[in-house]
Amino acid sequence: MKNRKIKPEDNNEKWEEILEEIDLKFLPLEYLKSITITFEDDTVWEIDLAETRKSQPEDRIEQSLDDLFSEFEGEIDNVDFQLDLEKIKKYVTRRVNYFLKHNK
Repeated sequence: MKNRKIKPEDNNEKWEEILEEIDLKFLPLEYLKSITITFEDDTVWEIDLAETRKSQPEDRIEQSLDDLFSEFEGEIDNVDFQLDLEKIKKYVTRRVNYFLKHNK
């Protein structure tokens, strides 16, 4: 079998396609770059989690987000999560390599 070089842009498209198929019940904050919240009155809030992590511990961020979503539950129209695909790719690659190495 001949090795085929995968271009980085192809690789990112494949990861996006894989991630679109995953139904998440729990999303670890460490894999999020930002959250964009759109309210019914078209107000948009963007939360830069990469920046927020520099000043607050993750458990405090998580509690703040829980409080925010609870407080504005009836007013939120949409929530978009921007994933850190590089971080996810590294994690999945490590886990797959570990699995392949130890489960021959």
